[in-house]
Amino acid sequence: MANEHKNLSESERRLQAMFEQAAVGMAIVGADGKMLRVNQRLCEIVGYTADELGHLCFQDLTHPDDLAADLEARRAMVTGEQSSYMRRKRYFRKDGSIAWIRLATAAIRGDTGRIDCFVSVFEDITGAIRAEVASRESEQKYRSLFESSHDAIMTLEPPSWRFTDGNPAALAMFRVKSVADFTSHGPDDLSPEKQPDGRPSATAAGEMIETAMREGSSYFEWTHRRLDGQEFPATVLLASMNWSGKRLLQATVRDLSEQRRIEIELGHARKLEAVGQLASGIAHEINTPTQYVGDGVHFLKEAFDGYRRLVGQYQLAVKALATAGGHEALISEIRETEESIDLPYLDANTPGSFESCQDGIARISTIVRAMKQFAHPDQKEKVPADLNQALQTTLAIARNEYKYVAEVTTELGDLPPVVCHVGDLNQVFLNLIVNAAHAIGDVVGHGGGKGTIRIKTSVEGSLARIDIADTGAGIPAAIRQRIFEPFFTTKEVGKGTGQGLAIARSIIVTKHGGSLTFESEVGKGTTFTIRLPIGDDGVV
Repeated sequence: MANEHKNLSESERRLQAMFEQAAVGMAIVGADGKMLRVNQRLCEIVGYTADELGHLCFQDLTHPDDLAADLEARRAMVTGEQSSYMRRKRYFRKDGSIAWIRLATAAIRGDTGRIDCFVSVFEDITGAIRAEVASRESEQKYRSLFESSHDAIMTLEPPSWRFTDGNPAALAMFRVKSVADFTSHGPDDLSPEKQPDGRPSATAAGEMIETAMREGSSYFEWTHRRLDGQEFPATVLLASMNWSGKRLLQATVRDLSEQRRIEIELGHARKLEAVGQLASGIAHEINTPTQYVGDGVHFLKEAFDGYRRLVGQYQLAVKALATAGGHEALISEIRETEESIDLPYLDANTPGSFESCQDGIARISTIVRAMKQFAHPDQKEKVPADLNQALQTTLAIARNEYKYVAEVTTELGDLPPVVCHVGDLNQVFLNLIVNAAHAIGDVVGHGGGKGTIRIKTSVEGSLARIDIADTGAGIPAAIRQRIFEPFFTTKEVGKGTGQGLAIARSIIVTKHGGSLTFESEVGKGTTFTIRLPIGDDGVV
């Protein structure tokens, strides 16, 4: 008996040591909920001393939101429906803060089957819960930024590098209807076969992905392609990230189409300003000698008219000398001189030559005035302008583009002054007239035939309407929706930048609050129609 008692005492001491030195909190709780015994670790977790805990029930420490579940679990153990339970719950520390606990409780029953006590193990998981909450909040913030970003954001997963997600901006940018549709694609599907530098897109994309995975990120410019086939320039930031235990790549794409359009438009404006200054200077330089020539031709015409009257009198005198006789040698010499200078030819053709010179000088003057008007710096503010005069000025400037391939007919209505930036509109008119000439030139070729450019202006309610029509080949239906896109052109390399119509539409729609539309019939031609507010109702 003595040995058995000794062994029992040794076991109790070991259990006591394990209880006290456990890395987790431990408590023996009476059937009434009173804490009969607690270890040091539990005291550290909740901030109470063992004596203080001895006067408390578990209900005193339990967060109200968790109390009902605890009471139900105790009821189930009391009735024998379950012998233990484990759950996460919140306890109040002595200082009022909350500790998250992973609690495991088992019921200890006596010989009669009644519960003598409960043994509970408390693991402090506050740090883990906080990390979990922070992670969840971080994920929510990321998702909020992901969904609201104006830049396209998408994620890619190795090894296939298919897209696993895309935000609304990505769906809009690539013209995809749903995330499910978007995730069925990869970078190769949203890129042209080759990049502008000639590299195959698949090869270049692989290099950028490899760099991002190796160095953490990769930033570069890229030409993308929407699902409808339209290509556009963009910047791409590839960043490596860990998400839900997976290593992914996040791609942030920014469409540069508008930025490039503005850059080109500003460059175009600066170039036009420089050309305008040059043209204005040339016009001024041409104007002075033209005035000299014009004044000289006018003087010579008047002088010729005087000499012609005098020659008439001389001819009457010659007839009188012939009648009087005795002056045959002088008369013969006069007749020989008249024959040598071909006096009848001079009489017949010299007046016409003066008229041709005066007509040419008038045409030079018209071109000079047109150059000065066309090259005049545009006002910062809109001002009333005569669009009929602006069209006639532009026709004079563009004559060399169309004179060999097209005849121009005009039907200029009674337009009131239109409040506008007339310099910008001159560029639009010039672009449309030159495009019309090129369209006709493609049809007539070098055969000597000519098409027709028809220009009509009219008032349509509160709008001024300008129609510029050509008899070219028309615009194929397959590309009509793309002709106003930046960088889109059907002209051969070196003949067009793909910016003319995009800039024209920007000037008419964005800058003036008007509209630029067209109607086209393949084989018959195209009509572009501009509608502009007559008053200052458009955008400044």
